[in-house]
Amino acid sequence: CDVAVDVGANAGWHTVYMGHIVGERGHVLAFEPGSNTLDRLASNVALNGLFNVTIVDQPASSEAGEVTLWLNSDNSGGNALWDPADWPGPHNPKSKENPQPVAMEATTLDIEMRRHPRVRSVRLIKIDTEGADQRVLEGAKGLLEHQRPDFIVTEVHEFGLDKLGCS
Repeated sequence: CDVAVDVGANAGWHTVYMGHIVGERGHVLAFEPGSNTLDRLASNVALNGLFNVTIVDQPASSEAGEVTLWLNSDNSGGNALWDPADWPGPHNPKSKENPQPVAMEATTLDIEMRRHPRVRSVRLIKIDTEGADQRVLEGAKGLLEHQRPDFIVTEVHEFGLDKLGCS
């Protein structure tokens, strides 16, 4: 009966695992805005028969509003709110050759919690957003104050944090 949130779900490895762990009476809220991974995420959720997963196809950030999501042509796990072509050195050559900015409407965890009434008592938040982690947490202020999830797990992407002016 637990609730988990997967921000930066990509193709859904963690989402599917969470969906099985929380059980039929639990729920997973999975955020994945990248058009280059969204179909795989939805397919993996369906292949596993997970009716307890809700996919949000918007980036999560500190506030709702227009943002630019940059699709990473080299690695779909590297979609970001900053241009992956900026990564120093020889990394992301396809992204450097073919930038793919996409204007999108961002949302926040607090907004989505109100929008999805089945999602209550969040136990785990996993964040993998190529450096936008601080922004995601800023947009979850109400959730963090009122529900106090037991676990918050995040991948620290120092270059992305710096690009987004976070620490």
